Amino acid sequence: MITFVIDSRNNVGHPTRKGRMVQRLLKKGKAKILKGGLKKGQSLLIQLLDKVSVEDYIKKTIDGRLLKPVDSTGKPISDNCSTEKTTWIEWYIEHKIKQKLARVDRKINSMESVAERLVNEKIKKFKDSGLNELIMKRLKAAGVK
Repeated sequence: MITFVIDSRNNVGHPTRKGRMVQRLLKKGKAKILKGGLKKGQSLLIQLLDKVSVEDYIKKTIDGRLLKPVDSTGKPISDNCSTEKTTWIEWYIEHKIKQKLARVDRKINSMESVAERLVNEKIKKFKDSGLNELIMKRLKAAGVK
């Protein structure tokens, strides 16, 4: 006998041939018969009453972990005595943004130092060329070759 299964949110599950499991669920009140099963060998359609669906599982486990309050190091707070209610996902995004900003700041500082060095070299060349011209003019004016 094949039993078709629907969970508590009316999502279709896999059909099963496990008659004892179905009997146990019906006896414990964890499932109810929707259709069939009147004649021997006739297939059944049952609905599980307290079976956790995928959406419920995600909400219970993953959302619970992502939305749990954390401290400044990203570790979950066991007792809710914290004044700042930062969730793990908020902390993670903030942490990544701070890392990226620090990297950008280092690059900017590196570029500023390179630009400053190049400008100083140009100023030095300009001053040296200006001094050389001035010295040459004075030497020519003094009559020295």
